[in-house]
Amino acid sequence: MDRDEQIASLRLIRTPNIGPMTFSLLLQRYGSARAALDAVPELARRGGRSLKPASRAAATAEIEAVEAAGAKLLFKGGDDYPKALERFDDAPPVLSARGTTALLSSPSIAVVGARNASINAVRLAQTLSEQLAANGYVVVSGLARGIDTAAHNGALACGTDTLSCSARLSTGLLCAAAAASTASCSIARILLVSSLGASGSSASACTAARDAAIAASCT
Repeated sequence: MDRDEQIASLRLIRTPNIGPMTFSLLLQRYGSARAALDAVPELARRGGRSLKPASRAAATAEIEAVEAAGAKLLFKGGDDYPKALERFDDAPPVLSARGTTALLSSPSIAVVGARNASINAVRLAQTLSEQLAANGYVVVSGLARGIDTAAHNGALACGTDTLSCSARLSTGLLCAAAAASTASCSIARILLVSSLGASGSSASACTAARDAAIAASCT
């Protein structure tokens, strides 16, 4: 996928009222994000409304912000996009990722749970994650306190990598850096994946997108 198509894809998914499913249908109909983007205003007019696609400047600025944070964008259909996630029509058209993207194709198991977990539950999650990591699995979880944190700590304590699906890129990068510092390891050992950019969305949309990414990241 060339740079212009990447920018067009980002503009299309950032356009109001265009979600992953609509994005997928538009690409199936028009063959490329660039062609779909050109068709959006006329399609909206036929539906009796005005719809202005996200600007090229905004998309370019988002790409630059992601790259400045040491991350990269993974576009659906690209070589490094998670294959398990790509199978779904409503998969996020673009993901932000920082770390070793090869982990997305590694054997993995999700360990998730409550934020306000009991001491015993936290200990169990960490021990389980250590054992999974010791047997060659990448541990996948969110970035919440409680079970999610215990899962990552367990994997890192075993000396293996861990994959985190964050609701928002900006929040996730900060949490990942803190986790790496606490565990005395390189942030390169923590692959952070987010389906939303730095600006994010509503809390419920963020959580749903994160949970879908966690589920589909497991192979």
